[in-house]
Amino acid sequence: MISASAPAKLILSGEHAVVYGAPALAAAVSPRAQVRVSELPKPEVVLLLDGIEQRLSILDCLDMQADLDDAHEAFLDGELEIQDVLESGRQLFFYLAAQWLQPDSRQGVKIELDSAIPIGAGLGSSAATIAAVASALAQFYGEPMDASQLIALTRFVERLQHGRGSAIDATTVVQGGVLYLHQDQVETLAPLQGPWWLVHSGQPQCSTGECVSQVRQQFADSSLWQTFSQVTQGLRQALLEHDQAGIISAISANQRLLEQIGVVPAPVQQFIRQLEAKGGAAKVCGAGAIRGDQAGAVLVYGVDPSDLALAAGYRCTALQGEQDGAHVAAG
Repeated sequence: MISASAPAKLILSGEHAVVYGAPALAAAVSPRAQVRVSELPKPEVVLLLDGIEQRLSILDCLDMQADLDDAHEAFLDGELEIQDVLESGRQLFFYLAAQWLQPDSRQGVKIELDSAIPIGAGLGSSAATIAAVASALAQFYGEPMDASQLIALTRFVERLQHGRGSAIDATTVVQGGVLYLHQDQVETLAPLQGPWWLVHSGQPQCSTGECVSQVRQQFADSSLWQTFSQVTQGLRQALLEHDQAGIISAISANQRLLEQIGVVPAPVQQFIRQLEAKGGAAKVCGAGAIRGDQAGAVLVYGVDPSDLALAAGYRCTALQGEQDGAHVAAG
């Protein structure tokens, strides 16, 4: 049996903008996705997720792989909406297993996935689970991957759920730590310091792919992405200098930009204004939401949000960074 894990991620600055060439800051955080992979005597793939077992023959798994590739091509051609590419997120793991399968394989594989990362909360749950499973499968089949290969495969599989997307989620969950990413350059910063919290505003009523697609339709050619870049660069400098006032200013500016592109529901905006009135700063992390009242994860800095989160019906936790990215467990 092979065991592996990968952390969740938070985007500190640059969500959406990174798709258009702007830099981003991201941090790997707890909790982690855990996976166990073991051999089966029959030519099938078994997925155990959330207590539910699902089986596919190897030939059916390979057929699913081809069908999903065709569906994604249809999305790229404008013939299909991104939310219609996958019938279920479970298909991602059968698709991933198919990367190593052969039609004449006599043995199969069992994938047991256990993730405490909330889905649709801006925490990179799909990237983390894909990276963890990919790490375990690569080791299981005797083809361990380096970080760049694992990032590339995670992005390739995740495109089925998020359309085109960016490298930020994959790079962060694979490498761990706090990262400044710009195009092909990745800079590792010191671990997060100071009063950081994570507030869960609830799962959005729309997928990341839907949010990314709508923002692209409305703002693809906007000059806003240059402003996003400046804000992210300012936050990077403030983090390097441990400048609390600079961190608060940059986070607040980022939040206003996210509101401009329409991915912050009104109740979440109101909650953030209350935090700002207490001297802190907060912003939506990840894609946000284009409908409904929930926006996933909200990053908070400078003030304890516990009382306001309780009043709003949100869950609140102190933020814990993860220095270790995706890896196979020793032993």
